[in-house]
Amino acid sequence: MPLQLVGFLSTLVFVINCTFEVLAAHGLHAEQYGLIALLLVAFCLWAIAEVVWLQRKSLPIPLTELHVALWAQLVFVLLRHGTGLFHTASSPDLHNRGTGHVFGVNTSLVLLDLLVFLAISKLIIHVFSYAEYLRACQLLVQMEALESTRQDLRAAKDAAEQANLALLAANAQLLGQASTDSLTGLSNRRHFEAALANQFDRSLSLKQPLSLLLVDLDHFKSINDGFGHQSGDQVLVEITHLFKSNLRKSDLVARWGGDEFIVMLPQTGGREALRLAGTIRDAIAVHPFPNGPAVSVSIGVAELRPGESMDQWFARVDRALYASKQAGRNEVQLSQFS
Repeated sequence: MPLQLVGFLSTLVFVINCTFEVLAAHGLHAEQYGLIALLLVAFCLWAIAEVVWLQRKSLPIPLTELHVALWAQLVFVLLRHGTGLFHTASSPDLHNRGTGHVFGVNTSLVLLDLLVFLAISKLIIHVFSYAEYLRACQLLVQMEALESTRQDLRAAKDAAEQANLALLAANAQLLGQASTDSLTGLSNRRHFEAALANQFDRSLSLKQPLSLLLVDLDHFKSINDGFGHQSGDQVLVEITHLFKSNLRKSDLVARWGGDEFIVMLPQTGGREALRLAGTIRDAIAVHPFPNGPAVSVSIGVAELRPGESMDQWFARVDRALYASKQAGRNEVQLSQFS
């Protein structure tokens, strides 16, 4: 804004000077001469003050040449009008009598004024262009800084996302460890109890059948003693595969204890649960286990009855398992409501 103001003031000085020469040519300048001269001097000083103010702001733009040109314009104004202004103030009549000889149109002075004006305009354009160049350079630096900041933020975001994914994976692993058996990969007892409680309430509210299988390996201690605990663990893993091969997707099997498994059979009545239990028993009995141990299981089956509590239901399936063992093992027994 100060540069535009300096250009505007310099233009006014040039225009007023040209206007004065026209007035002088027609002898019409005497009454206004003092005011015109004072106005020209004021405009010149105003323009110089604006440049001085810019210089004091320590801006990195070349203002010295423009400052010199503005002083040259002021000196030109003073030389052109100083003597006439003094005579106008002291003797207006004398000034009027000398109008035709002293203050007529002087082409050389107009050309000189034009040259000074053009020089000032060119310097203003140069200074303004240089200031815009500096602003563009500063903007470029800011854009580079913003781009660098954006890349840093992107890198930080990627790092945060990676850390978040790692945290989610760790949480999933911890959750899996908390809900599954480490040896077989089946649901552990705590996870099974929570799932069974939900299905228990659902089956009672919808009046849908729900059955349990309680499975115990026959003489599992003798397998560990005779073939080693590693073979015993392998038997448990193999039985896990047999469960998954013979059960439905809706069924849930869990490792209930050391050599015990439990199976939840949603929407399954007692007779259908008994059939599935027989299938599992037969599959285990004929399966060739590594290292050659013969493996069999005893299974208790119990269907949830209306009005029965969870504890009563578990007690019945446990009694059914005991009845299977009492019957000679490798048996399946269906609990009747009592």
